[in-house]
Amino acid sequence: MRVAVLGGGVSGLAAAYYLLRNRDRAPDLRVDVYERAPRLGGVVETYVADGAIIERGPDAFFAKGDAIFAVLRELGLEDDLVVQNPEAGPTYVCRRGRLLPLPPGTEMGVPRRLIPLIRTPLLSPAGKLRAALDLVLPPLQAPGDVSVGEFFRRRFGEEVVEALIEPLVGTVYGAEADILSLDTLFPTYRELERRYRSVLLGLRRSARTSPQGRPRPAGQAPGAGKFVTLRSGLEELVRRLARELPSDAVHLRTGVDALTWEDGLWKLTLSTGKTVSASVVVSTLPAWELARLLRGMGREDGAALLEEIPYSSTANIAFRFAASPIPGFPGAAILVPPRERRVVSSVSFTSRKWPHTVPPGESLVRVFVDRRSVERYSTDAEIREAVEEDLVRLFGNPLPPVRFALVSRFERSLALYTVGHKERLARIRAYFANFGLPLVVRGAVFTGVGIPDCLTGGERAAEEVLEYLTVSARRP
Repeated sequence: MRVAVLGGGVSGLAAAYYLLRNRDRAPDLRVDVYERAPRLGGVVETYVADGAIIERGPDAFFAKGDAIFAVLRELGLEDDLVVQNPEAGPTYVCRRGRLLPLPPGTEMGVPRRLIPLIRTPLLSPAGKLRAALDLVLPPLQAPGDVSVGEFFRRRFGEEVVEALIEPLVGTVYGAEADILSLDTLFPTYRELERRYRSVLLGLRRSARTSPQGRPRPAGQAPGAGKFVTLRSGLEELVRRLARELPSDAVHLRTGVDALTWEDGLWKLTLSTGKTVSASVVVSTLPAWELARLLRGMGREDGAALLEEIPYSSTANIAFRFAASPIPGFPGAAILVPPRERRVVSSVSFTSRKWPHTVPPGESLVRVFVDRRSVERYSTDAEIREAVEEDLVRLFGNPLPPVRFALVSRFERSLALYTVGHKERLARIRAYFANFGLPLVVRGAVFTGVGIPDCLTGGERAAEEVLEYLTVSARRP
């Protein structure tokens, strides 16, 4: 019984890991992971050199639920966990060229309390009065998904969207608030409006019954409910997952160019020119890449569904400075709204959040590039020059000596959760539920982009495969 896993990112490795961990349910099981790139991990990649630990992709994950700690314990990584420095400082927003702190109590830019909103210098007096109208405005009666920008603009006004919502959602989700899906990204706020009429009132009343702020239950991992990383770098998770697989199970520089179904088996045409067979295929590929394989099978309807999900390319630059780039600056991050029209979309003072990443006295700063600039500049040298010029304008002073700079670019790597995303995913899931062939589809776009989401998605894919193989084995 062969299972072919397409994609060697965290989702694909997790699927292979959980399959082999439960091989007692399918003793004759063999798992092969096919990855077109020369390395495993996808966007999870750690660069280590001369005492510095630099993440090229995500640098942390939110540790929610017990499942993530269970797998970290199984892999021997629990003692490697590091919690984000609680004294890293607040997040700032670039507003008309000024760096101003986010009001305390905001969550993903959403104001949770009225008093900090009234006191923030990010909003004008008129903007604050408009935000307070959330307390009296009626809820939206129209059914269906709306954009994040439309919802919060109607509740709190244009200034809140411009100064608070858009900087955060644009940084995290790679697109403007007016195209992103409320039902996908902020479903609880739609429910708060429905139940309590006002988002602010709903947040206040729901906070009374929230478990936040209560003592940590006995036995719960210290990092639970916080942003955490691995002291040796997040790529260590990739290495540990791969280490659990047989040495001949991973095929690097080996993509899948075509899929066909013949005589009750999958036939995979590999980029190496070889053809292999499998009983089940697990795809953790991006939607656009799986669409290409479906078109090759003549499944134009499924390919068209997958191609409805838009993707964007991303880029960031890690700078290792000999000193702080903004002497005396107390913040952990700077967010730059798209309407500021800059090359930079956000700045993360990594060594403030994670002091172990560089030796004492140095600074590690990661700069994320606005997606329009990612498309504009074709070389690493061009993008670095544009970013450094923008940082000088943003910081208001020359940069200190740069000891090292690392440009990381990821082409078509970020799925955009645009309006109607949940409905698109529902149609895709329904399509594959009725596909008629043993093809299990997972991956970040279907399960969520966080590392815990990818691990959980891989586990669920493995369970689905094992159920199929068990049923198949019972058939005469």
